[in-house]
Amino acid sequence: MADYSDFVFRLPEGSDIIHVYPGALVQVYESGTDTLVIEITADNEGNWQVPSLAIGKYDIKVDGQLRRTIHHVPADHVHTPDEVWSFFKSGAINVDQNESNSMQIVGTDVAGSIIKVKLIAQYVDSTGDVTVHQLKGVVNGSSAMTLGANSIWNHRIYPASEKYRYQHVDNNPGIILAANDCLTVGLDHAANIVEGLTVLVIFRPE
Repeated sequence: MADYSDFVFRLPEGSDIIHVYPGALVQVYESGTDTLVIEITADNEGNWQVPSLAIGKYDIKVDGQLRRTIHHVPADHVHTPDEVWSFFKSGAINVDQNESNSMQIVGTDVAGSIIKVKLIAQYVDSTGDVTVHQLKGVVNGSSAMTLGANSIWNHRIYPASEKYRYQHVDNNPGIILAANDCLTVGLDHAANIVEGLTVLVIFRPE
């Protein structure tokens, strides 16, 4: 399948739509330059195809004359938009938390992967120590998800000094989700104060 192709139709006299006649030399240049990307000879019906063309802006010349400038994006570049899921725990964290109705839970309807996890804690005191977990289970499960059985990712918030707006970003969490999986946040509390936790997760559908 060609990345880009053009076709000839019977056109009204004076039309500004490009007309490529049989056997014409069609050249594709990087726009505004003399860099030739590819040249093709139109077939007996005036059809021509570019089998592979990178994303970009191009000038199309027919027999050396500029006929059109195009902006090209291959069809396979289009994908389902990423989803951003937000989990928020207000106030001080002072106990462990498994799956709970105080923390959002997200269910998937298609397979995909988590491409980024970002943690932001409003305040951590000098001895604050909490490990944040991503818990994964299935829709219509028979029991609550737990830190011990369902943790698939974790990060320890332990800066060992007082911090406001503590942040951690994981750009490669390696979390794969099937259709009808569920995801939530679990908390393993160790000591003292961590307050106002936000967990942002970016999900990319397949």
